[in-house]
Amino acid sequence: MKGISSRNVVWLAVLFAFVVVFQVFGSYFKIGATNLSLVLVPIVLGGVLLGEFAGLFLGFVFSMVVFIMGITGVDTFTNVLIANAPFGTILC
Repeated sequence: MKGISSRNVVWLAVLFAFVVVFQVFGSYFKIGATNLSLVLVPIVLGGVLLGEFAGLFLGFVFSMVVFIMGITGVDTFTNVLIANAPFGTILC
């Protein structure tokens, strides 16, 4: 991050919320067999506006949301991957 100011913390919190909302609710909209994913928009915005650490953090939040959704069975593809190769899915 360029500096830890209250403005940057608020922007990071807003982008954090967008990542979670876009991933959770975007998984219910399907285009063929694929889920609609707009979650890359706040991740890239965070990286460009707030620095690489913010982009890294938002990407990590995205991966944790996908992982939790896979374990709970909401994201069926990730659930199948975890069932077949749990260690490979977690590491990749």
